[in-house]
Amino acid sequence: MNKIIIISGSSGAGKDSVLQGLLTREKKLREVSTYTTRAKRSTEKECQGHYFINEKRFNKLFKTGEILEKNLYNDAWYGASKSAIEKILKDGQTPILEIDSNGYKNLKEIYPDAVGIYIDCTAQEAQMRLENRGENSEQEIARRLEIKKMDDKQKNVFDLVVTNKQGNLEQTIKSILKFIKKQI
Repeated sequence: MNKIIIISGSSGAGKDSVLQGLLTREKKLREVSTYTTRAKRSTEKECQGHYFINEKRFNKLFKTGEILEKNLYNDAWYGASKSAIEKILKDGQTPILEIDSNGYKNLKEIYPDAVGIYIDCTAQEAQMRLENRGENSEQEIARRLEIKKMDDKQKNVFDLVVTNKQGNLEQTIKSILKFIKKQI
């Protein structure tokens, strides 16, 4: 059976950029969209990374088992889609999804062979990237940086920790891809 690859890290670490880079370079990887109750960013599209749903629907899907695990992050619920993961595995591909460290620990209980990769960056780089998005208030950025401190304390539970330095995205992707190819 193929392993599930989980990408995690704090806000501003570059998880989305790394994930997209991995998907374009390795055809065996298929992204698993997760459910969330948070608002969609202006740059996001439905079914590309997330299914944006309301809390009532989210709770219903969790009760029916479609959402495997749930986690409250920054006042929004997130959860992994069981049917999406199972379909990708059935198709002989490798599911890859982006979830936070609590979600990783929850999924690891369900899929013990799951491989976790933590994308790290400095607090200064995270702040700069969040500011450059232009979608977060100063208070929101400060809140996300506080969450980063907690996230960073949990990075030792992951199979690989990679620092995504500013201007070094390509090297970060290559390093992670090399590790993933050894896993799948």
